[in-house]
Amino acid sequence: MLRLKEFKPLCGKWITSGKENDKNCLLPPETYKKTFTLSALPHSARLNITAMGIYTAYINGKRVGEDFFTPGYTNYKSHIQVQEYDVLGMLKCGENTIEVTVANRWYLGRIGNKHNVYGSKRGLLAELVFDSGAGMVSFNHYAYGTVGDFFYRRILGLEQEEAGYKTFVVKTVLGGGIKRAKGSLQTNFGCIQCEWKDEEEFYLKVNMPKGAKCKVVLPDKTQTYVTGGEYEFTCKNGGYLNE
Repeated sequence: MLRLKEFKPLCGKWITSGKENDKNCLLPPETYKKTFTLSALPHSARLNITAMGIYTAYINGKRVGEDFFTPGYTNYKSHIQVQEYDVLGMLKCGENTIEVTVANRWYLGRIGNKHNVYGSKRGLLAELVFDSGAGMVSFNHYAYGTVGDFFYRRILGLEQEEAGYKTFVVKTVLGGGIKRAKGSLQTNFGCIQCEWKDEEEFYLKVNMPKGAKCKVVLPDKTQTYVTGGEYEFTCKNGGYLNE
């Protein structure tokens, strides 16, 4: 059921494919998809979500919510509605998939004899928030193509400090039952690869392109500065970076 309430600003970033909806309004729906792994179920889980356009979200193949044409029409110049859904019952131990399709309506597309009233590019803002019992951990969706910011920035821990990731930080956020993650990000300077595991000890491997600079912050707060190449780090587990 749709829930309307006062929301604190979401931590996620607006994402877009960058594709323009022309005057013929023929831009097909776009789908953002991400798979993630949970070694244990959190105590609670909710999805906060909105879009410039209309969205339909699925977790593990099950539709999130019963509402249609969300987030609903508003004056996008001043405000936008956000929906919150309890999704704990849709999660499972092991591999999970979240998929969101965004299409024309409200923000852009044809309404009566007008088109693209507020803009010509779709946008999505979605945030999965888990309570692991040791505090809240937020995994926020972003996408380069079909992958979300919650994966790169909050699970892998990659965050740029200089445009194009020429300078960036690796600061993994542990918690929420996620024990390992692996991914790569293609930047203007080359491919960044990152992998971490939180088992008997925390293990991190970073492979970065020549010329890039990185600050690595481990769960025990140890900081190391490195440049292009492949590096491996370990520390005692049990540290959580929920700042």
